[in-house]
Amino acid sequence: MSIPLEIDLSHWTSNHFEELEQILHDLIPHFRWFQIPSKIFLSKVDPYEPIFPRKLYKSIIGYFMDPNTPPDTLVLPQRRNLSFDSLLIGKEHLKII
Repeated sequence: MSIPLEIDLSHWTSNHFEELEQILHDLIPHFRWFQIPSKIFLSKVDPYEPIFPRKLYKSIIGYFMDPNTPPDTLVLPQRRNLSFDSLLIGKEHLKII
């Protein structure tokens, strides 16, 4: 059963957070939480703390408090732009592949 979600989190119940957590459960570990600036995390993500696995949330907050302490959860590497340099094919061919 789907619960209609209010935009205003102050009206959310624990059932709302539980349903959102069930929907996002498999996706949460794949976000690069440690690459989000702490100010943005605290203003945009922190209100959704109830959907986070406890260990992951504590690790993220710990990292923001002391970036020199390695997180105790899996941290995905930063995405990087791959350079393309080929004599055999051009960028237009790469788009097809």
